[in-house]
Amino acid sequence: MAASANLTPAERTARARLAAHVSWAKTPDRSARTAAARAAFEQKFFDEVDPNRELSEAEREKRAANARKAYYERLLLSRLRAGRKTGVVLRD
Repeated sequence: MAASANLTPAERTARARLAAHVSWAKTPDRSARTAAARAAFEQKFFDEVDPNRELSEAEREKRAANARKAYYERLLLSRLRAGRKTGVVLRD
């Protein structure tokens, strides 16, 4: 049986956090490490608004910008609702 099977959820979380901090401490170019993920995240909005690539580049950019803003507004709304349930005011 693996040693990790004997860990509590809190211990697994602490071990994962430790590993993440060690990994980031050894990363010389943090921006380069996350570049692919950022590009994929941005591409998601372009794919959402123009999956068949039928729009002009300018129109695609505008719509993707609105889709991105909508995404963040949804996150905010979710946080506000969660805060209301717990009694925490996150934003007026």
